[in-house]
Amino acid sequence: PPRSTLFPYTTLFRSGRVEVALSLHGAHLDLVIGADQDRSASLMEQGREELQDQLLAAGLEPGSIVVKHGA
Repeated sequence: PPRSTLFPYTTLFRSGRVEVALSLHGAHLDLVIGADQDRSASLMEQGREELQDQLLAAGLEPGSIVVKHGA
């Protein structure tokens, strides 16, 4: 499968349910990411800085990025 250029976590496809809520105001983007498995949530927590960098590179202004366990 093609990899996302914004959030390249292909291992998440086998890691349970992941839900994302986003709020976009102009270029400002806030995200709430929920994962029902600890493995998925841990991967997303570890990749938060990379995600922020990729959002900036895409011309967006990353705001809060919240990762919730137990979606």
